[in-house]
Amino acid sequence: MSGPTDPAEAHFDKGSWGWDLTQWRKLGLLWGYTDRLAKRAFNLDAPAGSNTISLDAVPSGEVWSVSLLTAVDWTSAVTGITVQLIVGADDYYLGLRGVTAAAVSVEIQGPIIAKTGDILRVNMGGCTLHDVLAFYVNGYKMAVGQ
Repeated sequence: MSGPTDPAEAHFDKGSWGWDLTQWRKLGLLWGYTDRLAKRAFNLDAPAGSNTISLDAVPSGEVWSVSLLTAVDWTSAVTGITVQLIVGADDYYLGLRGVTAAAVSVEIQGPIIAKTGDILRVNMGGCTLHDVLAFYVNGYKMAVGQ
């Protein structure tokens, strides 16, 4: 039998292989931990009205498994908080909350999977001038071959 069981074969060292009872096949991507994901973004002097805070896009070669997103206006009550995943031109709502008191966080639990180019974003409505806004994201990163 030749193929991926032969170390001399081209690309033998690329990825993992499994026997399907008829032949050796390259296995799909194995899901694994590479590093912790702990990101935060702030607006320390927000204008009145609606405000958006976005994290940088997921970098090339990474997939993020997000376990918790937290948004808070540390200063004033807000009329609503929306947490979104931006995938290209599309936005997906991960959580919507109505009126929230000052310093009361809104938490969205995952898992939420974000891949290269995706953006995590929070919108807060009804902010007061000079509010302090925060957005926190926690989970883990997985490195992927490109």
